[in-house]
Amino acid sequence: MRKKSFILKLEQMVFLGSIKMKQYFRICLLLLVFAVTDLSSAWATGGRAYGGDGYAPVTFKELSQTMALMGGIDVNNQDAVDEYAKLFYCEQYKKIFKNDIDLYDFRKMITTRVQAKRIYYRTLYEISSSFQLGRYDPEGQFFPLSGNTAMVNVGSLLLSSGNEWKSYCGIGRPSDFFPATITLVLNRPLTLSVFKSTVEQAKNLLERMNRLKNTRRLIYGRIRFRVLDAAGLVSAQEGRFVRAELKGDITSIDFFLDSGLTQPIGSVLLSR
Repeated sequence: MRKKSFILKLEQMVFLGSIKMKQYFRICLLLLVFAVTDLSSAWATGGRAYGGDGYAPVTFKELSQTMALMGGIDVNNQDAVDEYAKLFYCEQYKKIFKNDIDLYDFRKMITTRVQAKRIYYRTLYEISSSFQLGRYDPEGQFFPLSGNTAMVNVGSLLLSSGNEWKSYCGIGRPSDFFPATITLVLNRPLTLSVFKSTVEQAKNLLERMNRLKNTRRLIYGRIRFRVLDAAGLVSAQEGRFVRAELKGDITSIDFFLDSGLTQPIGSVLLSR
């Protein structure tokens, strides 16, 4: 009787050990998936994990990653974690979704890694905008920015809207946790109403514009900024989230003669 009891306990130990071993292998597999995906993201964007450097054009996906890693979503909310997984780990999520235990481990691992900021994310971005020059003022040595291209006491910038949003992982509309509209709230409002230029530089610039038949006197600005914090999601009527807000500072504005931003004509350094 004792022998049978011993054998039964031994079999139970082996069975439990096999379960723990399977769980161990599942966790290792999930860790490998995260590592490969994170490194691929870092290599693809030319940044460094984690908190990648190097300025890069804004994209909905990278802005959403920045928002998530800076505390802009509640990772203790299971629905929010699922939306995060669909956006950044779609194929893995679809494979794991049917297995309750694997899905539980997957959600738990995402929550842990986001809270610990152990996922690649970017904080330095750039956007571009066109500006129209008015008549040159030789005494003040500047071109006024005309029309609606001047920026006076601007407190926020639109980084992403519904026009740039694309469906992902079978989701046909922006989710409540990762809305299509993302804005940058500036810590210091921006005023940019003139383009400074010496008389000699102005003559040269106007001649180049004439040669290029740039009759509208358009120049192009590359606005670079640093994200410092995530204000989170801003809701509207009926509690639906309509936009996400990031907080940061503009670091510099570089001006170019062409829309491809290859012919520099001046710059303004705002902060480091």
